[in-house]
Amino acid sequence: MNEIMQFSTILVGIVTALVRLVRITSPAFPEQYIPLFSVFIGIICAVCGSGIVFASVTLKQAVWVGILAGLSSAGLFRIGQPRQKLMNKEDRLK
Repeated sequence: MNEIMQFSTILVGIVTALVRLVRITSPAFPEQYIPLFSVFIGIICAVCGSGIVFASVTLKQAVWVGILAGLSSAGLFRIGQPRQKLMNKEDRLK
């Protein structure tokens, strides 16, 4: 169980970084598909990483960790987004 928690903690950061990278490099990516894309990236990273890093994590557990990491990543991005927009408005007022 501790391995799964460690794996999911590491994976959330990786998925957040990858989704952020895609958002920066392709600004035309539709906003409404970001959570779905982050879940997809989370599943891929979890399945690939489970065999490399944690051999005792089963495929079913890796898929669940990927789904949760993707949804957490999308939530973390959404929380930080309004603050960034607010800061940009303050910069424009100066």
